[in-house]
Order: sequence, then C-alpha cells, then structure tokens
Amino acid sequence: MADKPPIRADAAECHIVSYADFVRMPEGTIFSTWEPNIVGEPMVKGETWFDEDGSPLDFIESTLGARLYLEDKGGVDHRNPRIAVDRIAGRNGLFEREAEFIVYPPAAIRLMIARLKEALAASASGETEGA
Repeated sequence: MADKPPIRADAAECHIVSYADFVRMPEGTIFSTWEPNIVGEPMVKGETWFDEDGSPLDFIESTLGARLYLEDKGGVDHRNPRIAVDRIAGRNGLFEREAEFIVYPPAAIRLMIARLKEALAASASGETEGA
C-alpha cells in the first residue's frame, strides 16, 4: 500500500493499533478507544497486568476529561450533578481482545496542549471561578 499524503500541514496524524500492541505500550501513552468512525475521549494508559504465562489480563486507564461523581446514595442528582476533572485511574475491565485504540504521538499531544493553552488564554478575560 502506498503512503498516504499528509492530512494537512497543521495536523498531527495518529495511529490505530490492536489490543495486543496497545497493552504492551508504556504507561503514560495517550490514547482513545476506536470503533469504526467513533473516536473515544482522550485517556492515559496506566500499568498493564499480565497472567503467569505473559498474556495480558487488563490495564489501568484514566480519562483526561470530566468525570461524573455519584452521590452517597449511589445515584446521580440530575438537577445538580457533581462533575470534575481529576487524576483517578481504574481498570479498563472490558476484556475486549478485538478492540482497537488510537494512539497519539508526541506531535499530536503537543498540538492538543497548544490548543488548550490558546483556548485558556482566549477565555481567561471572562473567566469566573466555579462558572
């Protein structure tokens, strides 16, 4: 298959990898889940757990986006939900060996950081705490 031309000059192309390749990637890999034409939210890969014969069992993941917090009673207060960005990580736990993942190379991560900084600077003048 011939190499594809660049998407555009200011884009950083990402790669789709198999579950088998993904679980062997290092902690800190930035990724999204991938189903044909559906890109999941950006996440950080943590440790991969292997069984005695070296087969992957599960991996740790942490979202870079917001998380919905459940109330003490185990439900969600839909009138006043608690939502926050945090560093909590947990098991993937889906055991989908046919899953594919989008892996963000350093150039894509740098582009995301630059875009976040630009958006933060543009919105800073109207920023209010808690809004």
